Amino acid sequence: MEVMIQVRPFKLKKVHRIRELDPSHIEKLVALKGIIIRCSDIIPEMKEAAFTCEICQREERRFIEKGKIIEPTTCEGCNKPNTFKLDHNLCLFSDKQHVKVQETPESVPEGETP
Repeated sequence: MEVMIQVRPFKLKKVHRIRELDPSHIEKLVALKGIIIRCSDIIPEMKEAAFTCEICQREERRFIEKGKIIEPTTCEGCNKPNTFKLDHNLCLFSDKQHVKVQETPESVPEGETP
């Protein structure tokens, strides 16, 4: 049985202002204070693709890398090319949601818009 652990850190040492964020913060965990102004619906996002050979029923799994699925080309079970079919029921998904955040009124410099 596979167990997924999710971590939700809090009380980070530094809370950034939205205006302070720059490219150096990409792919890093940052804390910020703001007002949520829009949320998308929850969107399923494939994390691992499962393929099944239509001839010998061999299953192969591939992780999604940078949004791309690299489909297996030749089956190691029957040595036939291009026999794999994506099996959505065996794929692993996670939930994703887009959240739009705006600066809090007290952190906006005077005369500027959030």
